[in-house]
Amino acid sequence: MDRQISYLHDALGQKLVAYMVGIEDPREIGRWSKEERAPAPERGKAVQPIFRTARLLADHGEANSVVRAWFMGMNPQLGERSPAEVIRDGDTAMAVRAALAFVAA
Repeated sequence: MDRQISYLHDALGQKLVAYMVGIEDPREIGRWSKEERAPAPERGKAVQPIFRTARLLADHGEANSVVRAWFMGMNPQLGERSPAEVIRDGDTAMAVRAALAFVAA
């Protein structure tokens, strides 16, 4: 878990990760990544699909800047919503399908 949070902190930034897991204070993500504080179980569980999606994109050769832009950009497969918004709303499976389509293109 700590590795996942640290990776997301570095790759996506604490504001974007905080938005997706529903935390108002982005500094909390920094505290998690430095292991100063552990996330509540439901927040920790929310990190896992974000990590898997980010790694899916990165493992296909996308730079962190592209992965971050993908999470923030409007996506036609998601009804012109951003993957970050879709994840925050709880439909991680839909975001993963969009990521798979992105790497297949």
